[in-house]
Amino acid sequence: MKIFFSDLHLSADRPESTRLFIDCLEKASEEAVSVFILGDLFDFWAGDDDNRIPGNDVKIALKRLTSKGIELYVAPGNRDFLLGSKFALQTGAIMLPDYQVIRVNKERTLITHGDILCTRDKSYQRFRKIVRNKLAQKLFLSMPISVRLKVASDTQNQTVKSVKKKAEEIMDVDPNTVQNLMQKTKTTLLIHGHTHRPKIHNLEVLKEKRRRVVLGDWYESNYYVFVSRQDEQKLMLANKYLEYFKT
Repeated sequence: MKIFFSDLHLSADRPESTRLFIDCLEKASEEAVSVFILGDLFDFWAGDDDNRIPGNDVKIALKRLTSKGIELYVAPGNRDFLLGSKFALQTGAIMLPDYQVIRVNKERTLITHGDILCTRDKSYQRFRKIVRNKLAQKLFLSMPISVRLKVASDTQNQTVKSVKKKAEEIMDVDPNTVQNLMQKTKTTLLIHGHTHRPKIHNLEVLKEKRRRVVLGDWYESNYYVFVSRQDEQKLMLANKYLEYFKT
């Protein structure tokens, strides 16, 4: 069984989400073959020297998972794109690029955080290009962590203000971008997060049936997606992870 999470946004402000996630990992270690975290595991990651709560607890839980032989894959999100090699070493995670093709029940599947699909949000895409620049990241990481956290806080405040001014459709994925990337990668299933709009969309591209699975955030709904190995054709977008293991 493969289990997919996204947009957990773990932080000291929401300890209940961290506890639930760590509990989920314990349950997953009994059932899963691999775990995928598709971006924004943390609400913000200032660099691999970021030792604030709940980072250390989460790293310990992830390492406990991989030490049991569970494969762990982590994709960069728009909040934690500074997760790096030290984090990977500490947790046993395999870091993913912006998008990756994998097999889910023998189906070619595209996985990504999802922000690269929101191409109608021009201002965000310009911002993304700057912060993903390796030189810019190197300069940022050379600053004291206290300065980095201050910059991040100011940036997030500006982002909140900016989001309120944008139309809903601008912040959602662009259908043409989705279609083009799925055609480019020859995939029939897409799994992503970022938009916080959980749903399974049925698509048809060039008369071929495809699906787009959008994972939810962990602010209130605690959505995730899992694929049951007992029924290889069954793909579920589920609420309340723990309930699955109680049945």
